[in-house]
Amino acid sequence: MPKIEPGYFLLNELFFSIQGEGASLGQPAIFIRLHLCNLKCSWCDTKYTWDPNDPAFNNYKQLTPSEIVSQISVYPCQRLVITGGEPLLYSRQIESLLELLPPEWQIEIETNGTLPATPFIRERCQLNISPKLPSAHNRAKTIRPKILGQLALGSNAWFKFVIADEADYTAMEQIIEAADLPRDRIIVMPEGQTVEALREHGLAIVERVKVSGYRLLPRLHVLMYGNKRGI
Repeated sequence: MPKIEPGYFLLNELFFSIQGEGASLGQPAIFIRLHLCNLKCSWCDTKYTWDPNDPAFNNYKQLTPSEIVSQISVYPCQRLVITGGEPLLYSRQIESLLELLPPEWQIEIETNGTLPATPFIRERCQLNISPKLPSAHNRAKTIRPKILGQLALGSNAWFKFVIADEADYTAMEQIIEAADLPRDRIIVMPEGQTVEALREHGLAIVERVKVSGYRLLPRLHVLMYGNKRGI
């Protein structure tokens, strides 16, 4: 298993696309996908970032924050989405990256909600927090109410729940209650890597969402491109 060295990112992918999920849905964005994760979700569509058995697992590069800035600066965009894997495994490197980027850059971090974020990251970044529900079949403890509450202190923190069935929806509501999450920043997203799966799972929960006050949003990139990498 590769080791994260101080001062370096393990970069799996870098590409320019649109944000397909969450509060910034449809916004042009540059994505950097970081290698390694502390969870193992059964329906994960980026297993190549953490599963040594995936044929593409070893396709990553070791780069410094300044090298990342050089690569993203060529695009006509100032929104950066840091995804993974689990980006908060790289908190110190992310802070170094933030110090190099001008203040007008909009930074988003996709995180599973099991690791804390520093005050600097919480203040500077939009946090897209996706606690993992029963359908993810993780053996590790995935719900940590104290950490979720800490992440919610960010001025721009959103909670995105991937729902595959009724058990997931019930678990989501229990988490929202236990961690006292802001209900006006809850996004419900049907699980699915195909248009058919997204529709099926969305129709299964839409009536509950309508009376909850949450937001129901799709995976726009899957609707447009299918389950493809680097788009």
